[in-house]
Amino acid sequence: DIEDLISVDQLSAPSNYLEAENENDKYDCHKCEFTTEVREYYEDHVNGRFNLKKCPYCSKVIHPNQVFAEHLRTHKAYVVGLDFKCDVCNKVFTRRKIHKLRHHKETVHEGILYHCTTCEYNATLPQHLKDHVQAFHEGIEYKCRECSFSTKYARNLTSHVKDNHTDQPEVDAGGGPKKRLKKSKQPDAQRICDICGKILSSKFHLESHKKGQHSNISLQCEYKECEYTTNRDVNLRNHMKSHTGKKMMCDQCPFSTTLKMNLDGHIQRVHSKRELLNCEQCNFQSRSYNYLWRHKKKAHSETSNAKKCQEDDCAYTYMYPSDLKRHHDKVHLGIRFHCTYEASCDFSAGYKGDLNRHVKIVHQDFKLSCDVCDFSTTKRNHLKEHMMTSHGQVQEYKRNRFCSLCIS
Repeated sequence: DIEDLISVDQLSAPSNYLEAENENDKYDCHKCEFTTEVREYYEDHVNGRFNLKKCPYCSKVIHPNQVFAEHLRTHKAYVVGLDFKCDVCNKVFTRRKIHKLRHHKETVHEGILYHCTTCEYNATLPQHLKDHVQAFHEGIEYKCRECSFSTKYARNLTSHVKDNHTDQPEVDAGGGPKKRLKKSKQPDAQRICDICGKILSSKFHLESHKKGQHSNISLQCEYKECEYTTNRDVNLRNHMKSHTGKKMMCDQCPFSTTLKMNLDGHIQRVHSKRELLNCEQCNFQSRSYNYLWRHKKKAHSETSNAKKCQEDDCAYTYMYPSDLKRHHDKVHLGIRFHCTYEASCDFSAGYKGDLNRHVKIVHQDFKLSCDVCDFSTTKRNHLKEHMMTSHGQVQEYKRNRFCSLCIS
């Protein structure tokens, strides 16, 4: 037995762990809830390496030479035979998948994400981040050797081969090393969604898929006038900061947020010189990979995930529970949001976003200005049309400057 070979005192020796250089040191990631007192662990996180491991029970940072499973077994209260359970929700993970226990604790219960160092993409698993980097920044493409099918993700090619070619032995990674696949077989019935028929890579992903796409259960913001809903605990925790957290202001426009990662993403999307990303099927443009992906999924997906409003004689369709709630509150419940900026203003809106726009435009004199002439407008498409028709060019949207403290 491993506990007979390695004592608790031996595992607790300082040489087996990375410790803070100064007990008052604290390092916080500005893109997620990651925090640590160990500088090496912080640098490992922000640089996207993720080589160091933190114990999900005692939060000690394990030295690279230390066996992770051996340390976990010192926490006997959470050991179930050869397996380990989460100390928050009691979910059980096998010894072979203890890395998933660590990722589960970090992303589900601690709000930690894994960040791309090139763009604003955030992943909930290191493997997803690796796939993103290979697909969008390294240009790796996986090609089928039997047909013209190609994809940016190896897992998509694996599914394609299983579904279409029974004897395909290898994966061609864009001219790189070939990866041999396991012998093709029919997908396990436990990985097939019984609602939409989609094949998932594991039972865990199947459960997540059903919860996110087919479950009617949603977590709702506890503030009565707020319409936000989600099916993830971490999303709700981040949202609650919009009501209780300290606001950070953009110094170039009226945008404000309680999350540093949102402010960074806003600056990169709106004010940076990053090249616009174009949709290949329409004129949609964005500087955000996430926004482009959401657009493609909603506008061009061959297998749409749109759902229909359940009210009688209502043809409204939606993809996200928050969209349905906003629609239901406005159309079927008649909820209105009233302007309180000035006592004499009697404006009201069915959507909170429309009320925010009203406040910016009517009460805060929000405008987009032309760099060439005196033209100004409150709508981006109007400025774009003006620049094309009057000056034959496209310019970055330039807003009137606001005080970064009070937006006045």
